[in-house]
Amino acid sequence: GESRKVNFSTKLAKDGDHKVSIGSLSPKNVNIRKA
Repeated sequence: GESRKVNFSTKLAKDGDHKVSIGSLSPKNVNIRKA
């Protein structure tokens, strides 16, 4: 189960770091938008 979770995270990051950034770093995303 854990192995699959890690694989999914890696796949998402490789497919589009934006999605991971939005979910992992919500406050940073808002800061970038404000700037």
